[in-house]
Amino acid sequence: MSNKDIQKKETAVPHSVERINDQPVFIPAVDIIEDNNCFKIIADIPGTDKNSIDVKFEKNILTIRAECPEDSYKGELVYSEYKTGNYERSFSVSDEIDSKKIEAKYDKGVLTLILPKAASVKPRTIEVKSE
Repeated sequence: MSNKDIQKKETAVPHSVERINDQPVFIPAVDIIEDNNCFKIIADIPGTDKNSIDVKFEKNILTIRAECPEDSYKGELVYSEYKTGNYERSFSVSDEIDSKKIEAKYDKGVLTLILPKAASVKPRTIEVKSE
């Protein structure tokens, strides 16, 4: 990303997995979109629900965490390609973001974070006056 307003805190590969307490922790894939008013971070966190998602902003670090319950099947699981685990990803955010107005929305496995730009960095039109 050419803009330094939002940067990945860690240089991990999307969909990579870490292990914490013997449980997998997935780093969700994201898209980051910028317009004149805000940045949008769109993160894929399937298998979670709204109540299991935790979004925190502290010391210019935006962190997404989500818990995904382990699958409980009736019978014996013979083969599985779908892994469950928790999600976590952090981003460094500049002071040019109005952190008090950050919003989060969740729908069908997709978390959308809206990070409004501070008024001081938004483009403005300057009126040209004639003499």
